[in-house]
Amino acid sequence: EAANSIQMMATSGEAVPGLGMAGASADDMLAAFEKKQKFELLFVKQVVDLRRALSETALRTMNASGEVPLGVRQLLQLSNERIDKVLREINKIPTEDKLQAETLKLLAENAKLRKGLNDYAEGLLTRTFSKLDDFEHGKYKTDKPYPDRICNPEKLFSW
Repeated sequence: EAANSIQMMATSGEAVPGLGMAGASADDMLAAFEKKQKFELLFVKQVVDLRRALSETALRTMNASGEVPLGVRQLLQLSNERIDKVLREINKIPTEDKLQAETLKLLAENAKLRKGLNDYAEGLLTRTFSKLDDFEHGKYKTDKPYPDRICNPEKLFSW
């Protein structure tokens, strides 16, 4: 249907919006339209694939897939690596118009926000990670069952 519209515009001498081909032959206009259409379909496919790849960087998704049993640190690192890969791929995608460029900017912003969320989660868990490391390496030993006031029911209200 679109090809028929272009052919009608070409025979009437009208310019085809987005193609900038006033006075071009119908065959040239049709070829340009088909080229633009193929480019747009490829662009949409690439954006959808990258969006799907980004959604797979979520820790919940990565942990549920059970690829390899990983700790939280390794999951965060793997997630950040995959996000970086998506960002590199976004920069490789060519655009022909402003809407496509804005779409890629939004996708890149989504990736950067996901990476920021990973950094935030890691920051919140840093103290827990260090205590876990100490415990695993035998550095955290105590003879007391409750080493601090918060966990000791006997000292909890003894102020």
